[in-house]
Amino acid sequence: MYILGINLSHHASLCLMKDGETIYYLEDDRWSGEKEANWSLEDEIRSFRDLPKYTHHIDHIIFTSFCRGERYESIEDDDGIIVSDKQLIEKIKKDLNDWNITFDNCHYFIEHHLYHACSAFYGSGFDEAAALIMDGTGAYIRDYIHNRECESMYHFSEVGKVELLNSVYTPANFLYYDPPFKIESNKTLSSTLSCGSLFASTQVATGIYSPGKLMGLSPYGDLSVSEGDEWYSYDENTNHWYSNNKTILNSMRKLLNNPHLSTHDGDTVRNSSLRQKSNLAKRIQQESKEHTIHLIELLLDKVDTKNIVLSGGYFLNCVNNYEYIKKFPEINFYIDPMAHDGGTSYGGVKYVWHHLLNKKEKYPLETLFLGG
Repeated sequence: MYILGINLSHHASLCLMKDGETIYYLEDDRWSGEKEANWSLEDEIRSFRDLPKYTHHIDHIIFTSFCRGERYESIEDDDGIIVSDKQLIEKIKKDLNDWNITFDNCHYFIEHHLYHACSAFYGSGFDEAAALIMDGTGAYIRDYIHNRECESMYHFSEVGKVELLNSVYTPANFLYYDPPFKIESNKTLSSTLSCGSLFASTQVATGIYSPGKLMGLSPYGDLSVSEGDEWYSYDENTNHWYSNNKTILNSMRKLLNNPHLSTHDGDTVRNSSLRQKSNLAKRIQQESKEHTIHLIELLLDKVDTKNIVLSGGYFLNCVNNYEYIKKFPEINFYIDPMAHDGGTSYGGVKYVWHHLLNKKEKYPLETLFLGG
């Protein structure tokens, strides 16, 4: 049995599974040379060149990462998939036919963090674990299309059984201040800025368009220049940590010495000194680390476990990842090596195998050299 995962967003990727074992994974930018690229309707999906080496028939295809940075006004009423995604999916199906690859079942679940969680849990080899997923923006919630998941908690009690504990949905708008919380079962609507959004805002504010460079700059910063302003607060009624967006923006203005700084309209601050930028980078690292520690503590309050898996783009922050391991020495951490969106194609095939087909055979991730 062959299962093919196809990630539609940036880090566009393919993952092929045979009888439960992953035999091929590749992000298409390895062919194109365009880092973190996604596909347009005009692009050749070069990774398809490799598929005929393995099979000419796919039993299940799962598409992941819908509506990633796309226009929201063109939502289809029947299944919630936007028109541009439908067009890309049809192009992919045609390309498969052109390569003489046939297929049976196709799956279009509008999930994102769940596939990140599956990537981490089933890659880890744990028998059970709690999962914390954090990134910039994930899947939308159907009735609140402008809100996207930014923080999610899951519990995998066993292979094939997962429970969503809580997912925080945010408009990811830096100037969207203090709306009331609205709780719907295990979903929270909040103005909370994700840690990924904090880094994205800092990139715009500093003109340093690389999270890795910001991490590299942070050790040279000084936290004392911005003491006294709390970036995150705890709400006892909802048991939820949320970002103080006005305070954060004022802190950024202070650190970069620009009282008119705006982080949502492309107004970059290239005339700020490198010292000022390093101070802001240091603060971002510190605040995102502390917020993540709070979330891990909340997760451990919800689940009695010694195993935690971490995924989502924020956990590419390898500097802070070491801090969580030191903070919780009694916890067995597994940090997804494919925590970015490309890894959702891997998580997607694991979801089909274990949750749709109810297969119990586990094949943990042992190497990242997966064909290609």
